[in-house]
Amino acid sequence: MKRPVFLLLFFALLPATVLRADNGTLGTGQYRLIGASFDVSPVEQNVPVGVAATVKTLSEGSATALASTGARVAAELTGPSVPSPVTISAAPGEDLVVPPLSVKGEHLLQNIRLTTGGGVAVAADHPTARIVVSDILVTRITSRA
Repeated sequence: MKRPVFLLLFFALLPATVLRADNGTLGTGQYRLIGASFDVSPVEQNVPVGVAATVKTLSEGSATALASTGARVAAELTGPSVPSPVTISAAPGEDLVVPPLSVKGEHLLQNIRLTTGGGVAVAADHPTARIVVSDILVTRITSRA
């Protein structure tokens, strides 16, 4: 009988003694929040078949500082030239280079985001860029005799 009473008294007093520190706080910590925004340009462009497209990454603040933290700009390329989405990435401040596309039509860079090694992602101000692949220069010569 003494043992159950002792255990009951022990568990009743445990929260008051274990969870309370000397000054009444449970713990301390520090969070450092740094704001950053970024965008891409152009958000729409036309390129000829077989020519690479580039999308510039524009960051507010120092792109070098962002890159030194391991941050990357990433996006998924979709469209008729790509059977399944392909991830394209670059360091902040560098261009996202879309390889030459072989099929005419609308291609999209979607989910454009700034990522860190820990998986944190911040969406670009324009999270989608449109790339239209077409025959930009068409020449035709017709002669009649």
